[in-house]
Amino acid sequence: MKWPKRVVLIRHDTSAYNVLRAKKEADPLYQKFMAAFEKRSKSEETKKLAIRLWKKYQLDCSDANTPLVDAEATQAFLTGQQIKKFLPLPDVILYSPYIRAKHTLDGLIRG
Repeated sequence: MKWPKRVVLIRHDTSAYNVLRAKKEADPLYQKFMAAFEKRSKSEETKKLAIRLWKKYQLDCSDANTPLVDAEATQAFLTGQQIKKFLPLPDVILYSPYIRAKHTLDGLIRG
């Protein structure tokens, strides 16, 4: 097998975790936790705040099953449309087995 002439890396489209993380980081409870963590990372107060945040911001799915925010993978579709203007179709595509990566690939292929 010959080495490829080019390798293109594309990150997955926006996942539900990315949106949830941004929401969490804007929450005053998170700011309180961060201040407590920096002051005394192993205190009971810090642990209690961490548990409250975890309960409030858990996704109820594994990392591998974290979905895209946009089920249609619109960003990936648009990226696929742009890529085909500049690059030939690849001979081989390698991608993660994670759901968000598979759905991103579907969007790229449609584009």
